[in-house]
Amino acid sequence: MLLALPERDGLQVGVIMLDLDHLKQFNDTHGHPAGDEALKTFERAAQGALRESDVLAGYGGEEFVILARDAARMPLPQPDSGSNALF
Repeated sequence: MLLALPERDGLQVGVIMLDLDHLKQFNDTHGHPAGDEALKTFERAAQGALRESDVLAGYGGEEFVILARDAARMPLPQPDSGSNALF
């Protein structure tokens, strides 16, 4: 449905791919329950940074995709200086 919107409404849909680096190493060091909690924490932070019309979905174990409706109007978050973190 979301991917049909551009044709119907004339809007752009952005696709953003995310990969959480070092999750396997984190799981190996801290255990899978801690890794699951890290994923849930990421999901809450990402959902809080996205607009209601955006969709966050898991794509793999540590990969995510964001479908952003009306992408031309989406503000881009800026990382903190010296960090790759956007959320």
